[in-house]
Amino acid sequence: VITGALIFGERIFTDESLYAVPSQPASEFRVQLRPKVDQPVAIVGKVIVSMPGAAGYHVFELEETLGAYAMYKRAAPGQVPVPNAGVTFSLSPSAIPMLAHWIGTSLASGAEKEGALAPARVVDDSGNVNEVFVSLRDGSALAIRANAAVGEVTVRCEDMDVAGNIVQDICAVLDITDLESQADFPTQMDTFAEVLARVEQYNDTRVRMTAEMAEITNTVKALVVKAEDARLMGNMPHMCKMYGAMRDANRDLVLEHTKRATNHSELLASLKEVNQMIQRAAKLRNGAHKVKVVSACRAAIKAN
Repeated sequence: VITGALIFGERIFTDESLYAVPSQPASEFRVQLRPKVDQPVAIVGKVIVSMPGAAGYHVFELEETLGAYAMYKRAAPGQVPVPNAGVTFSLSPSAIPMLAHWIGTSLASGAEKEGALAPARVVDDSGNVNEVFVSLRDGSALAIRANAAVGEVTVRCEDMDVAGNIVQDICAVLDITDLESQADFPTQMDTFAEVLARVEQYNDTRVRMTAEMAEITNTVKALVVKAEDARLMGNMPHMCKMYGAMRDANRDLVLEHTKRATNHSELLASLKEVNQMIQRAAKLRNGAHKVKVVSACRAAIKAN
């Protein structure tokens, strides 16, 4: 019977490992695995087995690789609505059978590890692909359609990261070095518009604060000169007044610096989100078109 299991897996468990014990020792023990990202994950399991009532035990080790799309389940027609967001690109019609084989092996076979089962049939009598999958993480839909006659492929999902992973894997499997696509993700673009608005706001605030700090700095310099003149002329009351004003100006300068540092941190965080969106958009293409998107986006940011 199994008395316990120690499982190692990156990006699955918080501490990269899990020790699980069955409620009652049995010959079968199941442990739920939920990969956080769509990437192959190496799993190492050590199972502790012993005879009932025995003091000794044996440890059996098993190594497997969890498929990148193990967290997707093939959906029945009409089971889930197909999202409007997605990406469309063109392949050679002769590449559609290879694409269908990859989908049948990686997504539609129902295997937890890629290639563990025979590829599922995902083409109709015309050679077209029209498959829908459900994410076991959040229940969102992923649809892949391919027209064998013209080679047009459409990947529909609400998440740009998922679509980008699919596109990059297709390019790797089919050995595609250059791929252009048309993408439409309305929800994420609305969110991105808000990020750009924040970047503009934080940048305007940065410029304004820089001007204010320069003004305060000039005020401090002028007060230093006036205080020194008063000291040389023996006007102690006026000197003390100038130093008092200088103290207040220094306090304002420190306060402005704190606000500027906070604004700078927020600006950097927003710019990081912008860069992440650029990378997401780039992953929807490959080769020269991927580089072109990154260059165009960065040029637009620099110009504005």
